Amino acid sequence: MEEELDSNHPHRQDTVFEDANPVDFFVSDADRIGLALCGTEDEIIDRLKRNDIDLGTAKSRSDFLERYIDPLSPTETSRPDERRPNVLHRIAALGRTVDSTPLVQLLLREFPSLAKGQDEEGKTALHVALYTKNTDVAQVILDALEAVDEIISVQDDKGMNCIHVAIAAGIPHSLVLDLIRRAPGTVFREQNNRGLTPLHEAVRYDRCKSEQVEVVEELLRRDHDALSIVSGSTSLPDASIKKGLAPYQYHLEPKTIKGRFFPFAPWRKTTASSQMPNSSYATQIKDMLRLWILRTRSEDDARGLLYGSGSAGKPAARSDALFVFGWLRSKGVKRVIKVVVKDLTAPPHTEESIEKALWGLQVELLDWQRVDICPTVVRSVGESLEGLVLYWSGNNAVLRGWSEPEGLPRLTNLKWIDLTMNPENSERVQRNLASFEARVAALNPGIKINRTTATYQLQGSANVESLTDAGPRGTEEWLRHIVEFGHFLDKVGEQGIPRPELRHLIVRVALLDSGVDLLADSVRGRIHSKTHYFKGDTRHGTHMAATILSVCPQVELHFFEVDLLASSSSVSRDATHSIVRACEDVVRASPSIDIVCIPWTIRIEDDDDAANDKIHILRYALKKVLEADIAIMCPYPEHHQDVFEVTRSLIRGSREVTKIAAVTKSPFQPDLPNMGEIFYFPGEDMITTRSDNSKFVSGKAVATATAAGLAATILRCRRLVEGNRILRPDWAAILEDNSDSGRENRHEFLAKAFSVMSRGTSKQEPLMPVWDIFKLPTGIMSSRGVLDLDLDANMSFLSHLVERLGG
Repeated sequence: MEEELDSNHPHRQDTVFEDANPVDFFVSDADRIGLALCGTEDEIIDRLKRNDIDLGTAKSRSDFLERYIDPLSPTETSRPDERRPNVLHRIAALGRTVDSTPLVQLLLREFPSLAKGQDEEGKTALHVALYTKNTDVAQVILDALEAVDEIISVQDDKGMNCIHVAIAAGIPHSLVLDLIRRAPGTVFREQNNRGLTPLHEAVRYDRCKSEQVEVVEELLRRDHDALSIVSGSTSLPDASIKKGLAPYQYHLEPKTIKGRFFPFAPWRKTTASSQMPNSSYATQIKDMLRLWILRTRSEDDARGLLYGSGSAGKPAARSDALFVFGWLRSKGVKRVIKVVVKDLTAPPHTEESIEKALWGLQVELLDWQRVDICPTVVRSVGESLEGLVLYWSGNNAVLRGWSEPEGLPRLTNLKWIDLTMNPENSERVQRNLASFEARVAALNPGIKINRTTATYQLQGSANVESLTDAGPRGTEEWLRHIVEFGHFLDKVGEQGIPRPELRHLIVRVALLDSGVDLLADSVRGRIHSKTHYFKGDTRHGTHMAATILSVCPQVELHFFEVDLLASSSSVSRDATHSIVRACEDVVRASPSIDIVCIPWTIRIEDDDDAANDKIHILRYALKKVLEADIAIMCPYPEHHQDVFEVTRSLIRGSREVTKIAAVTKSPFQPDLPNMGEIFYFPGEDMITTRSDNSKFVSGKAVATATAAGLAATILRCRRLVEGNRILRPDWAAILEDNSDSGRENRHEFLAKAFSVMSRGTSKQEPLMPVWDIFKLPTGIMSSRGVLDLDLDANMSFLSHLVERLGG
């Protein structure tokens, strides 16, 4: 049969479908749904612009949903990965020209996944609302969603999360603060495509306005680790942003907005003085950044963040002490009992800076650790000086300057000089020292001179290593080594494991206590808790949470409330039922808990039959926690009635509660009963919370929280090694084979690790020698600024460490 051809269209076959719509041949079912959805959205937007949507009554809302629920439903079920603007994007883009609040509330209640949808540029509706300054829609989204933290953390194609956008777009600071307080902790370290964190964006000079000071302060309170993130990105399209700048250095960049990139448009000029950059507010922000760095960083880390990690651009001398002493004077301080400034490493303060820093203050004891300090500088302190520590390089000219009539002997109230010098004992040095002492005695017989030998070589130049304290190493050094090792694990993990897999390295610690202040600066935004209101005293729990986070900042901390009836660390037996309930919640928690911290003990009355019944219940609850392979950290009991003393008969084999004792500045008491292995941790309270009275926090409680933080760090190390073994099979020769690596065995592994780390301790030095165990490989800086790591070598180091800790 021959085909009949249309004479007008000789190449088209004449079929029964001639009158059909040609589009139907090329549009899939999914595309038809999309087209219908666009038509529905067009209708809704058109009605909204005409103010033709009434949602004031339950019937009007029901009618609206009945009309649009079917066409809008595909957004909930169809093509979830499609990137296209949905109706919420389009409403947000209208700005504040229409009242869209009731409609947005209704849509989010019925279709909450609309908030997760992304357009072609990766923006969510919240992104669009912030870009267009539609604060009404933005606030509704924040208030309507339970999991709003997931929305805030989404990054668009420019790498901008919602905190980036809110700061860059000039959103009212009240909404910016609300966003910051609701955001998850990881958001503040995220960098956009130009390598800038939200803190970088907030401290930019052209944004230094009155309200911005509060925004910067809130960012620092939520996550001061962002102070260490440096700018720069390989995808940077221009050279407008210098690479390698921490937020403080970025703030000090050329203070001009000319030619700067603005990720939002259009730029609207304003004449309001509060909206214009102001040098006084810029100074406030600069001082705030500097103070946070000095408070939260070691000396080496602080120097790198303030002056840069390289020699280029580093100032010839320091001047940060001027700020500290200037602040003291502003508070009306006139007399200072003791001044200690570590200034032996390069670059030191100039003598002029020292004079300015101490000007107007009556100092009784001065220990400014600068080699060969000028006597004129010392004399500027005034007649109140009674004690002086000097650091001498061995130059005899310096001794003569100190002992001349116009030098130190002019200080009439000076009673003693502690002269710290190099470990050199030549005859010439001894002769020079004897002459120095004779000259001082002749001019001022009341000055007693003591000689102290330095543990490092003191040089006349500024490039001198700092002195270390003699004797047993203290709590601060112990804590510093743990924290630096944790940051080292961060760097290795970022290089060795894809970002989506990093979540598997998270260690989860459960803290059982009576309450916690979720808004305290030291813990805000870092605690997971089903309960947000606590009837009891929250001071103890807040201290414990802050201690755990200070030892292991990367831990995911979960809080479980127990009813502790007393304010001390030992409570009555009436709390047993709430403790059992908390233990059950810990076992059922999802994702699973790794470590439980119980920083208190329960005192039991032996002659109370009812109490004995509760003991059995409590024992069973603790047994269930241990059977779930969750490690338990608790204090060593001070009283024989304490319940954890009797858990030894309950737990068989190696599954035993880990008992912790405290080491404090008080004399160490080694006379302890034999209750199995007891591990000693720092018990000195160094945590600052809202409470100004920390006497209720016992040393054993602090030690237990510290132990939980260390256990989390150890577990992170093991998971990093195992994660790399799984993801990188080619490293089988690098990572040592461990027959137990396929199983978690959290409790047993941590118990072995603590036992291994305690070897070599003594009554004089009971603390675990973490400075030896966690000593980083040669060539690795003990700083978060390290960028380049030999991944194979460092994974081999960690693998050997895990094998060693595993016994």
